[in-house]
Amino acid sequence: MNLDQLWLSDKYLKSISSIENEVKLLSLDIFDTLIFRSCAKPVDIFLKVGEKAQKEGLSKYTPFEFQQLRILAEKVAREEKKKSINSTEVSLEQIYEHMPFDINTSNRIKEIELETEIESCYVNPSIYSLIKYFSSKNIPIVLMSDMYLSNEQIKKILINNGFEMNYISNILVSNIEGGSKEEGFLFKILMNLFPDIEKQAILHIGDNYMADVVAAKAAGIRTIHYKVIPSTINDVFSFEQVRFGDLLPELLSLRKLAGNIQNYSADEEFWFRFGATVLGPFLSIFADWIIDLCIKENKKYIYPLMREGHLLSEVISKALVYRKEQLIVRPLYVSRKATFYSFIEHIDTKFFEQLFKGKNDFVRLRNVTVYNFFEMFGITNLDVIKEFSQYYDELIENSNNVMITKETSLQEKLLQMLSNEIIIEQIKLYVEQKQRYIEEFLLQTIRDPSSSVTVDIGFRGTTQFFIDKALSRYTSGLTHVIAMGTQSTTEKMLLGLDIRGFLGNAGENIDIIYSIKRSPEIFEQLLMGEEGSTIGYLRDQSGKIDPIIANSMYQPKEIHWKKICAEGVKTFQFLWYHLINIKPQLKNEVFKRKREIAKILTRVIEMPTMEEAINLGELSHEDNFGSQYVRKICNDSDINLLDKLGVNTYISFTSHGWEYGKSYWPQGVVTRKYPFYLYSYYLKQRNHGSYVIVFNEMISRVREMGYREIAIYGAGEAGRHLLKLAILHGMNVKCFIDSNKKLWGKRIEGILVKSLKEAFDDGINVFVVGSLAYYKEIKNTIIDTYSRKNKIPKVFTAYSLEE
Repeated sequence: MNLDQLWLSDKYLKSISSIENEVKLLSLDIFDTLIFRSCAKPVDIFLKVGEKAQKEGLSKYTPFEFQQLRILAEKVAREEKKKSINSTEVSLEQIYEHMPFDINTSNRIKEIELETEIESCYVNPSIYSLIKYFSSKNIPIVLMSDMYLSNEQIKKILINNGFEMNYISNILVSNIEGGSKEEGFLFKILMNLFPDIEKQAILHIGDNYMADVVAAKAAGIRTIHYKVIPSTINDVFSFEQVRFGDLLPELLSLRKLAGNIQNYSADEEFWFRFGATVLGPFLSIFADWIIDLCIKENKKYIYPLMREGHLLSEVISKALVYRKEQLIVRPLYVSRKATFYSFIEHIDTKFFEQLFKGKNDFVRLRNVTVYNFFEMFGITNLDVIKEFSQYYDELIENSNNVMITKETSLQEKLLQMLSNEIIIEQIKLYVEQKQRYIEEFLLQTIRDPSSSVTVDIGFRGTTQFFIDKALSRYTSGLTHVIAMGTQSTTEKMLLGLDIRGFLGNAGENIDIIYSIKRSPEIFEQLLMGEEGSTIGYLRDQSGKIDPIIANSMYQPKEIHWKKICAEGVKTFQFLWYHLINIKPQLKNEVFKRKREIAKILTRVIEMPTMEEAINLGELSHEDNFGSQYVRKICNDSDINLLDKLGVNTYISFTSHGWEYGKSYWPQGVVTRKYPFYLYSYYLKQRNHGSYVIVFNEMISRVREMGYREIAIYGAGEAGRHLLKLAILHGMNVKCFIDSNKKLWGKRIEGILVKSLKEAFDDGINVFVVGSLAYYKEIKNTIIDTYSRKNKIPKVFTAYSLEE
């Protein structure tokens, strides 16, 4: 990936290549377009300023109190400016005149604010690559911003973040020029600065729809809406906000950018975005943590456990290249099925009885058929098993419920057979051979255990325990690294297993990790390559032990999806290393937020978007413990169980584990059937009392009554939130209605604003009111207007319904 050509892969910029010869002047918004911040919201900067001011003894206020004062001071400054000269444009100096500090203190805190902006900002590499390209063509470039910072202050932020100012002809800032982009004022100044350039030859790019799109078009200027930072209500970032609040704010803008650096079709785009915005951050940071651990403890070899280690191997290897480290990454072909023989010490009827009844602490025979079981213990060649031929396809876990006679179950019959000493002896010989093969394979692969680490996702440390058991005759010193571990690793650690957890281990952060451990299949599948599972080992003619790899049971389309997802992961990783090279302090900040990294994954399991539930649910899962069982992660049997139990009982019942209902991903199943159930559930939990909740319930009510086309009365902030909820629920919003004449004919979020009279003339008859404070007045206005024309509209409000 080439930084200087990044714009050609940017979803919002790549179309410029078809019109570049027509562009004679490039105009760019600054914040959230050219400059990104390493925080969730601009006002979060004020929290950091408040913290620093407090540490320097300049402020008696807590960081939160300072933030609220700073927000209010800006509001008051704008209101006063509006009263005096009918303008809301203010400078940083004018804002601080309203802060409760003396002049010297205010001056120092202003410096701190600018320093904090410099620390928190970074240049968007995609826009920067576009600037460099147009500059090479001698096209003038102008920056503009509706902002309280001055030209010189913005220059300071840019220069201190590695931006070359010689690319820029002018900077236009609203508080200096006395008018904003949104008013069209800055675009007039822009055209006056370049009178010889036609309007149509100017291209403006920015993130704010009203200021950068509507106002630019009104001025006759070609525009591109750069929607990298703005969130939609149904994207992963909005869902994360509802479920957990802000997650990894330092990387929020980077995740959004990564998700848009791609050239895939609409059908493929989901897989790239998921890799870039969800899986990429987790794997990139995990790889960095692994490398740090290896360097600290003088480990030279990294062995990702295959199959899930396929993508991990690629990410770790790429990280080593970015970091210029010389560690060696080698795949280790192991699995629970291939290595579990190493833990077997005594083989008798009691051993098999515990195995059948699920009482063995290390092995669960999930989806293993009777014939699979015979294969696992090397007795398929015995005549005695022929009497079970009609039961070969029965699952061991259900064998106690399959009756051979009125008195004898299939499980009892199997245990009777396994009490035969001849059969037991054959099984022992078979297991001993397997143990020798495992031991030899590990020794020939891991040449220096004390300088090596294995790497896996998690969770119980079972395979790692089997590996150590196989090497128990040697002093291995092998270290095992997992992304996350449950309480089960504690017992194995007590027995001497050296196992470390990235996001938590021995039950740490289990409140977050549990959902991932309950439904890991999505992530496991996306980490795998094209290879099948390791099902055993075999000695070749040269005496070397080779892994036996099962045939892959996945369709070509699934392999294609995984490859696209992997490209998304690598794109994020590329941008991650770009960012921490210019902002090295961010790495330590991110490493402190391991719970938030885990929450990014947990949100997918607990509260998926409809897009995630549909796409990820189509992945197939293959249980690799002696079974050839393959099925989609979400399938018809899951839906049938959901219909039978009802949504609340289904979620409660299946939450205890796969054994309860045999649903891999219950929340995905629920979202497929009831797209808004989990969103509404967590929305109520997190935002009790918020108008978002009552609007969500109102839209749900409208939809349940069969309406699919509506008009929203109120084009303010509340109305815009209502629009997003309506879109989330699949409603067609025909227009906004607003009493503000200045908005008529304009578009907000692409939706035309009309007068109530125009709506009547257009035959619009179903309204939802986007206001809580004035819903009665608005409802009466609509009804009165329509009644004068002998029409009865359908009006929905947050608190009542009238027709």
